Amino acid sequence: MWPESSNLSKENVRSAIVNCVCPECGGAIELHSNQFKCLGRCGKQWRAIWESAKRDAAHPRSADNYSRIR
Repeated sequence: MWPESSNLSKENVRSAIVNCVCPECGGAIELHSNQFKCLGRCGKQWRAIWESAKRDAAHPRSADNYSRIR
């Protein structure tokens, strides 16, 4: 789900979106429409990536959690 062309970490992407800056092109991200659309060069929709990052942040995979699941 993460952009293949980008080697940004999930934390950097999440931080950029929170600050309304597109992680790919540096353009502004529109939050009013709740779509998280880049208004810059790339025009990328960041909503799905934001939701994924939010889920990952809410449920971090630590070594302890991983061993309990196995």
